[in-house]
Amino acid sequence: MSEKYEFNDNYSTSNVSSLYGDEWSSMSFTPSVSHYVQKVKLVLGKAGNPGDLTVSIRAVDGSGHPTGDDLASGVQLEADIPLSWDETQKFITFSSPAFLSAGTTYTIVARALSGDASNYVNWYKQTSDVYPGGNISYSEDGGSSWNISSFDAAFEEWGIVGPPHDRITIKKLVAAANNKIYYEDSSGSMVEISDSSGDFDTSEQTMIFEAFQKVVVVNGSNLKIADFINTCLDLGVGNELTSPPARGDVITQATSGASMIVDFVDPTKRYIYGYTTTDAAFETTAGYTLSSDDGTGTMDPNPAPAPEAVTEASSTPLWYDYTAYPDIVLSVDKFGQESGTTKSFGSLPAKAYLGCLYRGRVVLSGNPDYPHQWYMSRQANIWDWEYIANDAQTPVVGNNSDAGEVGDIIKALIPYKDDFLIFGCASSMWMLRGDPAAGGVLAEIDLTVGIFGHKSWCFDGDGNLYFWGTNGIYVIPAGTNSVKSLTENSLPNLIEDTGADPNTHRITMEYDRKRRGILICVTKLSDGTNSNYWYDLRTRGFFPETYPNECGVYSIFYYSPNSPDYEDLLLGCRDGYIRKFLDSAKDDDIGVSDTAINSYCVLPIIPMGSDGDYEGLLSSLTITTAGGNSGGEFGDTDSVNYELFSADAGEVVLENIIDGDTARESGTITGSGRSNRARKRIRGAYLGIKLSNSNSLETWAIDKVEGNIQQKGRIK
Repeated sequence: MSEKYEFNDNYSTSNVSSLYGDEWSSMSFTPSVSHYVQKVKLVLGKAGNPGDLTVSIRAVDGSGHPTGDDLASGVQLEADIPLSWDETQKFITFSSPAFLSAGTTYTIVARALSGDASNYVNWYKQTSDVYPGGNISYSEDGGSSWNISSFDAAFEEWGIVGPPHDRITIKKLVAAANNKIYYEDSSGSMVEISDSSGDFDTSEQTMIFEAFQKVVVVNGSNLKIADFINTCLDLGVGNELTSPPARGDVITQATSGASMIVDFVDPTKRYIYGYTTTDAAFETTAGYTLSSDDGTGTMDPNPAPAPEAVTEASSTPLWYDYTAYPDIVLSVDKFGQESGTTKSFGSLPAKAYLGCLYRGRVVLSGNPDYPHQWYMSRQANIWDWEYIANDAQTPVVGNNSDAGEVGDIIKALIPYKDDFLIFGCASSMWMLRGDPAAGGVLAEIDLTVGIFGHKSWCFDGDGNLYFWGTNGIYVIPAGTNSVKSLTENSLPNLIEDTGADPNTHRITMEYDRKRRGILICVTKLSDGTNSNYWYDLRTRGFFPETYPNECGVYSIFYYSPNSPDYEDLLLGCRDGYIRKFLDSAKDDDIGVSDTAINSYCVLPIIPMGSDGDYEGLLSSLTITTAGGNSGGEFGDTDSVNYELFSADAGEVVLENIIDGDTARESGTITGSGRSNRARKRIRGAYLGIKLSNSNSLETWAIDKVEGNIQQKGRIK
């Protein structure tokens, strides 16, 4: 809230500075407290039609004259300036605040550029030096030159000590595990919200998402809120309100000076949740009153009794049931109803396993009894679920809107900004563009491709949507409604090979901004066995990965915290740990111990003959390892194992490698940045080379592989 800082309230009704055209005036001042100036109040009057008045803040030079560009500026409309004999104090608000340093002199510059000698604005002043921190200056040439006087103009300058938006964004990581909610405290540790323990069941599908500085937990019939912004007033048993205040009402406690904007009241009307607007805290020794009712509701009793307990989310996140706002008694007809009538806010669906935030609405779906249905709260009010309002922000249910229900079982809700919401279904994909209560349209994207599960999708940095679908991995390019398969040619047997079942497996996907790719994890829920893929957006290639069972991925989230040092892709694993990829680590973490990483690379199968009818002879192979003097990107390398395979058909070579057959030749090379020549003689039509390392505390990298192949005869 703005406060008054420097000011001069002394002026004479017979003394003015007239502003028009090139006739400008300014009043300098010297702040005693550093602050952001947001607006000024001037005593003004007008003659004729001088046009709008421009007012700004500028620095001063060594002579006390205005200098430089405007630091902040605002406009007072001509229509709002009174006639000169009706002088009035008028606020001029700046379009953006300016920071003022204590002890530094600044000046308020005013000009009516469209005026003339008959049409001008009067700025009232005192013909004496009543304000010690500055003086009036005059310009007759549009601010090019200035003359200073000992007079002082009437002014007040208002602002705030902190930045204009002094509530900085503080991000906290929130996780659901073992039937509990954990959050990141100020030290960076994950701390349990004790009240959440056992209040929902993570063995069933659980979704959590952020909405209005709260986390919504969707878990079947368990719909919960973890509140990171409000303060809770607990009235105690026997002191429940008969009629609660309306959302947006202001309640104050005179003894403490505390004030709260009401956000939510629980159905029992015992707990009031609201956003405090003062530094003072509510006390448990005095009651409070509804001090600034906006006309929507009443509070009974008013004043209410002293709260039995006060809990602030700034110290411990609040935990409570997610329900609709209780009925309120209206004091005026804000909702189109007569004063004294009751306003109802409906109810949430009995069950939901899917949820998201879209266009300021909480969206729920996944009710097993109504699998095609979707539900939306009122826009900007997540507590209103009454589907009968006749306005553009009304709560909406699918079968009660122009958009309609989805004609398939909904398995995923996929919002993209406020542009569209995709319903990923069992065998189809649908898109809702815009708002369903304001012209939004629901249309099919594809009627043959469905989605695997509630988190088997992600967007990349360019707005392209990737998802695990009916026959593989697909992409919907940004700005289109077309579905394109990414694995039809590269991984044609992907679905069969993974054997993933929605009843037993979880598939999660997330875009890794650091490494420019998408991690796709397929995990068996019962034991953590997994098969995963890294899709590199730079090379457009898929790279298979398998993690220890303890590290089977149940959830993936790219975390952008306040500190960039902790930004990374986070994996929620089967054993309860949250992990990330660490480029410097040489082993996989499995909790109390580490395990060696078994990594390998198969180079492209190459023909050794001039065509498929001829054989070739590999007489030597040179492998240059990375690091050392070679300038390798990955630094020094440990040992590298190589295996050589050959056959008369490329498919046979690849099958032998995949099946783990014994190589025709093998060996190990050591040393960084060295060209290691292996004199191996292998004959065949096609050659396969596998490089690997499965040793603990070792990593490896190569710069290049070269070989000497001689042409031989036809295949017999």
